[in-house]
Amino acid sequence: MINKELAEELNIPPKIQAKIQYYQEHRRILEEESREETTDEYQKYIYEEWMATHRILQHLWGFDLDDNKIKFWDFPACSCPAMDNNDAYPYGYYTISGGCVIHGDEISKPTGE
Repeated sequence: MINKELAEELNIPPKIQAKIQYYQEHRRILEEESREETTDEYQKYIYEEWMATHRILQHLWGFDLDDNKIKFWDFPACSCPAMDNNDAYPYGYYTISGGCVIHGDEISKPTGE
């Protein structure tokens, strides 16, 4: 569902509003698919598509592309701490869980990679 009031306030043309609606539905389908039992590798694939969809939506709304404004912990397969990350939103000082199938390997990477 699109926020019509915001779309009108931002002067989003009807054609772009239709695209926003499409990508919001696509995001919902990806979330639904993530809730099904799949492999960790497939969850990571779905997550990458989900993040790309969020970036497309930022662009369509006319917002700056900023991954710090995407609540990655809302992805169904992500087990990173939502309460801590909601408190840190949107500044980017997010907490990653070592046991998360999506982000767990990020904490074991050496700095600079």
